[in-house]
Amino acid sequence: MIAFLLLATVVVGLWLMRMPCYIAVIVVIVLLCYSFYRFKKKGAIIFAFFLLCGVSLSFFERVEAPKKTVYQGFVISSKDNYFLLKSGLHKYYVYEKDSKREIGDFLHIKGQLRKNSFTNYESKFDFNEYLKNKGVFYELRNPIIEVKFQNPLRINEHKDRFLDKFDKETSSLIDALLFSRKNYNDEALRVASSMNVVFLFSMCGVYLRLLMNALEYILKLKLSDKIARILSIVILLPLYIVNLEKVAVHRIFISSSFRVINDYRLVKKMTYATLMGLLGGLFIIYDFYLVYQMGFLLGFGLSFLIMLLRHGLNSFPRKMRKLAMGLALFIFLIPIHISLTAELHLFQIVYQYLILPVNTIFFLLSIIAFYGVPLVPLLNFAGQTLHDFYLFLYKWDFVIICGEPHILFIAGYYLFFFRLPYLLESKRLKSVKKEGLILAFSLIIGSLPIRNTFFSAIHFINVGQGDAILIQRRKQNILIDTGGNINFDMANEVLIPFFKKQRVYKIDFLIVTHDDFDHCGALASLVENYQVSTIITRKNAFPLIVDDIVINNLNLVTYSD
Repeated sequence: MIAFLLLATVVVGLWLMRMPCYIAVIVVIVLLCYSFYRFKKKGAIIFAFFLLCGVSLSFFERVEAPKKTVYQGFVISSKDNYFLLKSGLHKYYVYEKDSKREIGDFLHIKGQLRKNSFTNYESKFDFNEYLKNKGVFYELRNPIIEVKFQNPLRINEHKDRFLDKFDKETSSLIDALLFSRKNYNDEALRVASSMNVVFLFSMCGVYLRLLMNALEYILKLKLSDKIARILSIVILLPLYIVNLEKVAVHRIFISSSFRVINDYRLVKKMTYATLMGLLGGLFIIYDFYLVYQMGFLLGFGLSFLIMLLRHGLNSFPRKMRKLAMGLALFIFLIPIHISLTAELHLFQIVYQYLILPVNTIFFLLSIIAFYGVPLVPLLNFAGQTLHDFYLFLYKWDFVIICGEPHILFIAGYYLFFFRLPYLLESKRLKSVKKEGLILAFSLIIGSLPIRNTFFSAIHFINVGQGDAILIQRRKQNILIDTGGNINFDMANEVLIPFFKKQRVYKIDFLIVTHDDFDHCGALASLVENYQVSTIITRKNAFPLIVDDIVINNLNLVTYSD
């Protein structure tokens, strides 16, 4: 357990400079007090040292990349229109349309070094932040690329050839589940994202662990435990190779290998917590930017949480433990889900228990097909059936708009949550019920539409080129212009998510100042997908009086009508 706690300390140190100051101070005080309470003075000094190590590593991102004539290195990530290059201690973004690069390709690139600066929009995927969390701060522009070594496996080509055997809908599902490549133009994946269960459509640790356990069980019918465990890892190595960018896949395969070595080769056995702590440490040594990625945080964080909960749940009947564990993990993730979407899906836990076994079966069939067994007709039928199944569930999705939770609410929520394992282990069930009610009550209070009654604000919404201004005054919401973009739906992807974060349930007045596309391009979609009471597009509607606000349109540009 000490190794895992030291890992957590380094992770906190790496995150410390990205936290709000008051949260950082609270975290450091709690961590040091706990280490002093648990391990006395020497323990507190050791934990403080590891905390400082994490903080020191975090300053590396301020080191500027050297300007060179030629940058040479290995491709570490490859997407449709770009790839990432690791050269020395730095990583670089390189744009390349219809890129065919593979992980492991060794390239020489002549290009202009620039700091990343990509257009971002309110509530939309922030590509700058995504690259920052991967440790990529620079772009090589106008690249002239020379290939010095080409990875002979051509993994992406093998993936595409395999997927070409299936129809469009089935191919999208297999691509998501086996290779973690999500096509959000596919209706099923859009629906899963809307229901907040899209994380179940990925090559995640749950599916991989279930597959490995099932394979071990079958092999143990004829072979010894040791041989069965080793063979299960070897047989599944192709899955590891085609998912080299997934932290969860690395964690499952390497931890399984560590456990085999620990069980059959080491004289002094290590606990699972120690193994996971050492594994996390190796990940940080390899690339400390992994700690800023959700796959690392949830993978190791949930492993630690399961260890904490397991002892407390021993008081439950055996048949209820897995159900209780799943419910506890769901409760743990609620603030994270709300922070990302500003929504609480009341039936999400039910959908998870319905979708997980169905996706697991489809995942297993896809794996069998990937290994060469001809199951194309069966998988095409299953893919179409699953599409219909997801669309049916979506009709019953009930959503409460909660708004973006405050960081102090999240801190208080988890303070209560992490008391539950202690209360369960000490069999103080009455206290568990009380604190469970407090958690539920805090969620309900936090979701009530009362904040905007006492709150006024003006928001200049980031819609790129164009304008969109939200005025909130005593529950009255006025939107001036909508912005617009020909490449995506500005209303569904930017405006509506922002409204949900602000707990704006309807737009009372939508004012269009003039009919340029970058001012009103999202109008039709917004009216179709959100509640808009009054639309104002004529100058004779001004001055507009809303409560104690008087709005005049002094724009010199006239409407086309």
